[in-house]
Amino acid sequence: MTATSSTPCPICGQQDQVIKVSEFKASLADPDSTVNTLLAGKTPEERAAITRRLAAPAKPLPLLPEKPSSGYILTLLFLVALNWGFGVQVIRGEAILLVQVLLLLCMATLLVVAVLFVYKYSMYRKELIVANQPDPEWQRGRDRWKRQYYCLRDDNLFEVNQ
Repeated sequence: MTATSSTPCPICGQQDQVIKVSEFKASLADPDSTVNTLLAGKTPEERAAITRRLAAPAKPLPLLPEKPSSGYILTLLFLVALNWGFGVQVIRGEAILLVQVLLLLCMATLLVVAVLFVYKYSMYRKELIVANQPDPEWQRGRDRWKRQYYCLRDDNLFEVNQ
């Protein structure tokens, strides 16, 4: 497999040691590649420096939104249990006015907490979709990296205008 390019270096004008940057790493894996032959005269430190220099831009990790807390679920469970307890007393006819008022308050609180949880969860889903969108700056850097060439002779990184 040859990794040299037909694109000449703008400094030396030759093309025998010019490689496409995006193909560099794959060429290293092939022991018979031209890249490995050209790098044979380099020290391990020089090889590592060239490899780092020609590496693809690292994709940034997305900032994930905060998930709705489990406190909402625990509160909902507590309020459901409380409603159930008060509801049993109301059904049996043992409830006094205070218990009936507490039942209504618990039901109202349960409804508010449930609506808040649904709202927070829907906001979380929207933020998660936004967080997973590709970063345009990274995409431009990746596209530029795919267009670049490297001349081993001159240690020159360049782009060809098409």
